This record gives sequence, C-alpha cells and structure tokens, in this order.
Amino acid sequence: MKTAFILGNGVSRKPVNLNGLVGQGTIFGCNALYREFDNYDYLISIDPTFQAIIESYASYREFNNYDYLSSINPKFQAIIERLDEAMGKDDRIIFPPQDECWESIEYSPNRRRSNAGMNAMLEAIRREHDKLYCLGFDFLLNDPVASTDNIFKGQEGYGPETHANANDNVHRVRYLEWFMRKYSLVNFVFVLPDNANFTALTAKNVTGMYVSKFKEKFNA
Repeated sequence: MKTAFILGNGVSRKPVNLNGLVGQGTIFGCNALYREFDNYDYLISIDPTFQAIIESYASYREFNNYDYLSSINPKFQAIIERLDEAMGKDDRIIFPPQDECWESIEYSPNRRRSNAGMNAMLEAIRREHDKLYCLGFDFLLNDPVASTDNIFKGQEGYGPETHANANDNVHRVRYLEWFMRKYSLVNFVFVLPDNANFTALTAKNVTGMYVSKFKEKFNA
C-alpha cells in the first residue's frame, strides 16, 4: 500500500513529532502548516484569503523586515526558500480549482463549502495513495470546544470570522462518510486522542487509531 499522512490542524495532532513522519509516507498538509513544519510534500489551501497569505510568504525578501523576521525565527529563511521552490518549480503548494472547493455535486446539489483536509485527501488519492493516516480532524470529537479548536487559533488567517462552528460538524461527518464510500478501495485511518469520545464513522474502509499507538508505530 502507498501511505500518505493527511495533516489537519486540529489540536489533537500536537503530540505527534511531524519530523518523525518524513520518509515514511507522503505528507499532505493544510493551510498554515508551514508555520511549524516545512518538510511537507504538499500544502493545500482552498480559502482565497489564506491562499493570499501563503503566497505573501514567498515574497518576504522584498520587505525591509525580512532580516528581522529571520532573526526571531531561525527556521524562517528555510521555510521561505521551500515556499519559493514550491511555487516556482515543483507544485508542492496546491490551490484547487474553485469547483473543487465545494462539496461534490454527486453528494448534494446544495454544495456546502469543503475544507482543506478533504481536498488534501483527494490530492493524495489522485497520486495513487491508498492508505491515508488522517491527523487533526477534530470535528470527529464529541466536544463543542475541542472539535473546533485549531493549533493556529488567533494567528493571521485564523480570527473569529474563520473559526469553525460546532454546528457544522454533523455536515462534515456526513460528507466524509460519503467520500470514503466513493473511494472504497482506499483505507482511511483517523488518529484520535487517547480515551476521546468521538463520532463513529460508518464506512467499511475506515479505522481509528489512538495517538499513542500512532506515535509508537511511526516513532513520531
């Protein structure tokens, strides 16, 4: 099987050392992942505002504060170089076409907004990955606060206007279940907090794994 790691930005993935995943599968990240981890293989964003933020990071050399930013974060220069390379050469950064930023019309004619994590799954499947370990998909948690929290909460692009709504969780779960049934030959593994109370998914090709077991399996 061809392994991919799909990194959502829910707080539940914080215990995982992402650098430990490098070389053990293809890493698909979402939105602001580059702020803490620059060894991803692909970075996906579907929100126009956040796409503009991502693109702006590749232009920081043009600003007078570039040296200052580098001084307060030694990894900053490496992150910018990788973003430059991605946008200029190897297409690591993926902004899906507008039609794919909404739920599939095959699922519902109403077409609610999708999320970057779902689009990251789709990009992995397109690249023939058939075992997807999904981390940080906290809308599966049965807790109105934890299910909408985000590692980058309060940072640029993650203000109150973009904060997830717990009322949307049920819709996200239903669409996820439909998506997994559509791609029935792909194995989905959702990595969840130990002893968490979470929504059980009904698709036959999905399993769960506690964070502690995931860290042990991948030495991460």
